[in-house]
Amino acid sequence: MFPFYIILLFVGGLALTVGDLFAGKYIKSKTKLLYALVMFFYVVGLTFLIFSYKYENIAIASIIMEIFNVVTLTIAGRFLFKENITKTELCGIVVGLLAITIL
Repeated sequence: MFPFYIILLFVGGLALTVGDLFAGKYIKSKTKLLYALVMFFYVVGLTFLIFSYKYENIAIASIIMEIFNVVTLTIAGRFLFKENITKTELCGIVVGLLAITIL
């Protein structure tokens, strides 16, 4: 059976990614609404992390969520902002995904 904490961490990582995207927009505009959205999504993402602590070690859960955040942020950067991914960065992401599999 697929571990429930992986779903919690993926959703949390996705929320952090949305928060990061709003943070990028906030830096350019300094709109208070964007700042509020950044904080909202960060709190939601970290709440999912906290719930995952019931199922997984704190350090492991934090690393897994951060890897999910990096992967989803890289995908968003590629498709939303047309950012290129170097081979080294791609290798790092693959290693991170392998680490999740091993953990």
